[in-house]
Amino acid sequence: MEQILRDQMLEDMRKVVQIPSVSSDKVNVEKALDCFLEIAAGMGFHTEKLVDGQIGIVEMGEGDEVCGILVHLDVVDIGDESQWFVPPYDVTVKDGKVYGRGVLDDKGSAIMSLYAMKAVMDSGKPLHKKIRMIIGTQEEVEWVDMYEYVAKYDLPDYAFTPDGHFPIGNVEKGYYDLVMNFAFNEADVQPSADLPKIVAIECGVASNIVPEHCTVILSNGEIVTADGMAAHTCLPDKGVNALFKMKEKLDAEYKLADNTCKKVIDMLYDYFSDFVGAKLGLAPKEEYYLGEYIHKNMYTPSVIKTTEDGVEVVVNGRFAYTTTKEEIRTAFEKMCGTYGGEIVGEDFLPAVFVSREAPYIKELAKAYENVTGTEAEFVIDYGASYCKAMPNMVSFGPIFPGEVDMCHQANEYMSLDKIEQMYDILQQCIGSIACSEESMKPKEA
Repeated sequence: MEQILRDQMLEDMRKVVQIPSVSSDKVNVEKALDCFLEIAAGMGFHTEKLVDGQIGIVEMGEGDEVCGILVHLDVVDIGDESQWFVPPYDVTVKDGKVYGRGVLDDKGSAIMSLYAMKAVMDSGKPLHKKIRMIIGTQEEVEWVDMYEYVAKYDLPDYAFTPDGHFPIGNVEKGYYDLVMNFAFNEADVQPSADLPKIVAIECGVASNIVPEHCTVILSNGEIVTADGMAAHTCLPDKGVNALFKMKEKLDAEYKLADNTCKKVIDMLYDYFSDFVGAKLGLAPKEEYYLGEYIHKNMYTPSVIKTTEDGVEVVVNGRFAYTTTKEEIRTAFEKMCGTYGGEIVGEDFLPAVFVSREAPYIKELAKAYENVTGTEAEFVIDYGASYCKAMPNMVSFGPIFPGEVDMCHQANEYMSLDKIEQMYDILQQCIGSIACSEESMKPKEA
């Protein structure tokens, strides 16, 4: 990449990074979108704002077939600013790295994609397909922006989001949060003459984190604690669930009277200490689909607490492509029925599968291999990206193999040489798709 082009790209990246567009700050989120669209319009692109200013569109090319590029301009909060050794809301180039909140997730990718589109548009080659960048503003929270866009507007025929890992994330596990309540009964409020009861539970801080600490209070006033090890619930076996440690500690050291709190702890241990929900009947049917690895179902009790009315439990599920929402809900309804609980809330995002044989996927792979000189392997993503928002979408960068994932961290950065590589990859794949007269649509699985 020429120095002048690189400096210009970093300067435009700085313009959007300098706007503190934390998802909840709707004013600054829209300012970031306006800034980005102004940059794009200045390059000669057609731009639009949709969904009450929550979605931006940048488009080029002609034809009936549309390739989408999904990015987002909202960011997570910077956290403790004292942990940053560079200004968080600025672009700082230091020791071969580009620092700033959003440089990696996802403002940097948005700017790189825009510059790659510009290079293709300026190449003078005829464009036989439309390239439509769809810019979201609520990706880090509930996707009210993208849900409304999907409901109201025509979708791309296929798409990618530079908001994951290289080489190509063509499989992404589904996401399911289930909130259950197990109401107290008469036995819970009656004192026990012989044995103490559990009267309060506090375990876990977020639905997507394996709980690290668990505290229970007994009816005799004793406070019991147990510690585990936090991990992301997409891979719960990498952590140690403090709830399960509590169950083991109580069984080994205490004799307790049965009540709702104890039954819930026992139930969650019985059903979920194997991670895969086998007792629910939700163990994976298979770990391969059409010859590709899709992993297995995994379920984590992540937040457990007592309320005035009972015990509230959040279970986070990450499920493989062949498992359906209906299967999961039916299994949990059966469990709740057995233990006197009810489902009081849920959040669902589908699993993703796009065959590596799809023509546009092959163009992504070819561009990656041409630029890096390494094989474009296919990877499974355990998290949740915009890939779940619409069909036929994969994740494609920006994190390269071996690179540290600094998303959501203090001193978020992307290596300068990787920025240049990513720009080259995006330019090649966008150009090959846009300029081809052949259809790039995936075949129906």
